[in-house]
Amino acid sequence: MRLSNYYTTFCGQKAYCRFGEGKTRGLYFKQQVEEGLQDVKEGRVYSHEQIKNMVLQWRKLSGRI
Repeated sequence: MRLSNYYTTFCGQKAYCRFGEGKTRGLYFKQQVEEGLQDVKEGRVYSHEQIKNMVLQWRKLSGRI
């Protein structure tokens, strides 16, 4: 994936990326996506069932259940 001056391509869609703050935000977003993909490659992920159990525990601890 290549970052041009104006556009960032992600999942086949183009998102407008302005110079200055917008460009910084676009680069930060790209870095976060790359880190997430690396996490997946290295197995640092949770299954859907694990997330459901985590949320259930948080809700119990907060008194919402």
